[in-house]
Amino acid sequence: INEGRSRSGASRYVVVASTAPLGPTISEGGLAADALTVVLSGRDADPINEAKGVVRAALAPLVAEVEDETSNVAAVKRRLGELDAALSRCGHKGDAALVSLPLTPPPKIADLLSHMKSDEVADQIGEDSTIADRCAESVAAWAASTRALAELVESTQDDNNPLYFASTPSGCDALHAEVERWRAYSAAVNNAQTTRKSASAVALGAILKRNRRFVAAAQLDDGVTGPLQRAADACRDAKSLLSSLPLDRLESAASLPDLTETSDNFFKALGKLKATRRYDMSRAARLVECASSAIGERASFLLEDQKSLLDESNEDAFEHAEQLFRVTRQGCRKFREVALDLARRGADVSLNLVLDHERVEKRLTQVKDFLRRHATFRRVLDEALSGDERPLAELDGAFREFRESLGSKVIDASFDGDATWNAAAAHYQKRVTHCETLAAQRMAESLDQASGTDAVFEVFKAFQPLLDRVPVRRAAQRRQSELIEAVASELDALKTACTRRYENSGCRSLDVLREVPPVGGKAAWARQVDERLREQLSRLDAVIGKEHVQRHPRGKTLKLLAEELLKHVDASPLFDQWLETWT
Repeated sequence: INEGRSRSGASRYVVVASTAPLGPTISEGGLAADALTVVLSGRDADPINEAKGVVRAALAPLVAEVEDETSNVAAVKRRLGELDAALSRCGHKGDAALVSLPLTPPPKIADLLSHMKSDEVADQIGEDSTIADRCAESVAAWAASTRALAELVESTQDDNNPLYFASTPSGCDALHAEVERWRAYSAAVNNAQTTRKSASAVALGAILKRNRRFVAAAQLDDGVTGPLQRAADACRDAKSLLSSLPLDRLESAASLPDLTETSDNFFKALGKLKATRRYDMSRAARLVECASSAIGERASFLLEDQKSLLDESNEDAFEHAEQLFRVTRQGCRKFREVALDLARRGADVSLNLVLDHERVEKRLTQVKDFLRRHATFRRVLDEALSGDERPLAELDGAFREFRESLGSKVIDASFDGDATWNAAAAHYQKRVTHCETLAAQRMAESLDQASGTDAVFEVFKAFQPLLDRVPVRRAAQRRQSELIEAVASELDALKTACTRRYENSGCRSLDVLREVPPVGGKAAWARQVDERLREQLSRLDAVIGKEHVQRHPRGKTLKLLAEELLKHVDASPLFDQWLETWT
């Protein structure tokens, strides 16, 4: 952006927007790179906003020309994301406190330095108390500001320090702001070091020493050299760490696998913390928090792009997202391990991390669990209520309304998103309760029409998957006691048979008349008893529900009895004995 003046005095900006960076990528899709130049006139023209608009307008038609099946769509999307993120940071200004003040010599010395060397200037001035005092004042002011600049790295936890890494904002903006802070600070420190070795500084030092202003002269050397060197070392460590972080890819990843790879690279880069001891661990913790926020935001954006996320179970999207969060969890765990290792060596480390991506991960789990529960309930309804479409129609309507209530914010993990999700889920549950009431009415009708105990048991078996639903369980209770007692009577009869054993049973007498071998007859008897016991266990589960048998006093007692009897009628040893007899 070049600024000038028109003849009328109005500001005149020339904005040059080029798509050349996209050339190597979009040329594969048959698109042509182009460059645009726009001249803006007027006193109130805003070049930054106009530049953003021009570039976005130039890129939009290029994206529209890329076919969905083009192999480089992901690369185009990622590059556009990078450009959009860069545009959003255009016009941001650095902190005015992160600058070094110039060392300003008195006017007479400045004039002499324009055509003389430093030692020649000192010889020219000679012993002049007035000039020496003014030089001492200039040096003292510069040294004080330079020491204050260099000592900023000693107290970065002070929120008044321009190097302070605040808890807000978060995400990629905060990460880029941290990079910009250290870039500006490094430039200021380098400028101060250059100033200390400049011709003006050498001339002032020589003049001060010649006029016996040794304290002021020392401020140019020992007074700032050490602090500046420590600041420069801190800047070098910060640059080494921050320059290796994939910040652009973090905010412009075009797919979940791409974001997963970027997350992995980010946390691998944080492994440099052991070698960059001058970068404070509390700042590193903030980097992790900001990266967590950025990963959550980008994952939400990419998941919202999956328009069928609630229409049908998109296993690929869920699998890719789970892999992303698994890699991010591992990265956070490795960071904690590094932090604990440094804490043992005396570093001040706080591991109370606020990880925003966990909110997105939790919402994704909610979505997946919701889809699983809905699909399971619909399948059970369809199996249990064959021929009755009312509950299914009600359930399908509840799901459509739930999806419409969320709109395109299925993965919105903000507080407003949580409120929207909870409200939609509560309304969905009300309609599900109505489905359960319709199913309970159908069960009651089937029980009334059933004739005989076996028919009632068949009704319970059909509705058994729905017995964990309160309305259905209430409908089953009026016949439940009757069926439990039928199971108890059958188990008592089987218990008596097991007590009398095969040798004293009527089956033994019949087997003697049929000339059945004793071992074979006993094995067959044991197999019959085993089948009857297992049938009663199945009926018990159907009447009470598999998940509720252990909590039902009567059901738990009967189940323990049946399992104990099964141990005594195991036919396997008898068959083994029978086989040994005949082989």
